[in-house]
Amino acid sequence: MTIYFIRDMAFLQDMLAYSLFRQGTEQMAYSIDFDDLEHALMKINAAAEAAEAQGLMCGILCALGRVDKQSWIQQVIGEAADPADLLMKETKEQLDVVYQETLESLYDEDYGFQLFQPDDQSPMEERIMALSEWCQGFLLGFSMRSLDTIEGESREEIEALLEDFVEVTRIDAEVSEDDNEDEESLIEIEEYIRMGVIFIFTSLNPVAGSDRLQ
Repeated sequence: MTIYFIRDMAFLQDMLAYSLFRQGTEQMAYSIDFDDLEHALMKINAAAEAAEAQGLMCGILCALGRVDKQSWIQQVIGEAADPADLLMKETKEQLDVVYQETLESLYDEDYGFQLFQPDDQSPMEERIMALSEWCQGFLLGFSMRSLDTIEGESREEIEALLEDFVEVTRIDAEVSEDDNEDEESLIEIEEYIRMGVIFIFTSLNPVAGSDRLQ
């Protein structure tokens, strides 16, 4: 799996450099296990899987500056099982935690935001598909805002990032014979997406996080 579309965008250089500097420090971790939520969503026949669900939330948040939690959860759940069902209740509680932790991490001044993805020990094909699904969710969420409403220099940069996110949704999950090369490529793409999301969010929503953490 070799990726050629990653751009050398000047506006990401400082952010990426700082991110690399922080790699030796403690990274933000979600309290909800990815596989647990993934399996729960599958069991209730939800409309979205775990990675896509967080991507959707981040896309909406970047586009509109806020996300209605209940509307987002309902969009993820879709026309799933009986809302009185115990598993449904537990799944919604897990989504609530992901919502809160994602929201808080995007306002982290130290770029602590992380994509909600399978852990590094998961099969490579699974990790690639989850990243593709994450970008699908983000693009769907961000489609709630027209690029025509974005003014200034950031519009061209955001548009370029969105084009790259589209390319990620087309990644072939087939891995090569070189596991190390695949691992390096995947880490590079994940970091590019992560920092790209932070750039989009901070560019379009420069208001202090405390004003929106309700």
